[in-house]
Amino acid sequence: MNSYLDKEITLYEAIDLNELFENYKKEVSTATKFLKDELNKVEVSGKQKQFYNLNSFEDVKDRFRNILKRAEKIVYINTNLDLFEFEKDFKRLKEKGVRVILFSFNKIDYDSLGVETYIRDSFNFNITNSEKRIMVAVDLFAAIIASNYEGEFCGTYSENKLLINIVTEHIKNDIHLMKLENRFGKDINKIITLDF
Repeated sequence: MNSYLDKEITLYEAIDLNELFENYKKEVSTATKFLKDELNKVEVSGKQKQFYNLNSFEDVKDRFRNILKRAEKIVYINTNLDLFEFEKDFKRLKEKGVRVILFSFNKIDYDSLGVETYIRDSFNFNITNSEKRIMVAVDLFAAIIASNYEGEFCGTYSENKLLINIVTEHIKNDIHLMKLENRFGKDINKIITLDF
C-alpha cells in the first residue's frame, strides 16, 4: 500500500503484492550490500584466538581432559594437582605415542602414569595443601592456566599461540633451572635470582 499526503489528508492506494515484495527485496539487497562493503573495510590481522574463562575446578578438569584427548605429539604440564585422577587419559596418550612432560614441586611418584617427570623439591616452594595450580600446553594448539590462589578455582583456556608459547617456555625453563641446580647445587639460585 502506498500513501500520499494531500494537504491534511493522507490517501492510501493498494499496490500489487509482487511489487511490494520486489520493493522490500531491493531495500534488503541495498542494506546487505552496504553492510558487506563496510565490513570489508575493517582490517583483521589473521584469525584471532580468544581466551575463555574457567570458573570452577570442574571446568578446569573437563577442559584438561578435552585437550589431552586431542593431543598428538607433546603435552607440557606444571602442576601440584593429583594427576592420578587422569590415569586413563595418560594411558591413552602413551598408547598414541604422545610425549607427556610433567614438572612439579611436589615429590610424587608418577612413574605408573607413564609420564616424563621432573621434580624440583629443593626449591622449598611453600604451597599449602589447599593451594592448587595447573599450567598445560598441548601441541602448540591449546593452553590452560588455572589456580585457586585467591580462593575459588578459576583460570583461562586459550588457543592463542602467544599464550601457548609462554606456558611451554615457562615449563621448559623450570626444567632447565632444575637441571642447573642439580648440576651446580642450590647456590645457583643466588646467581640467577633477580631482586625486585
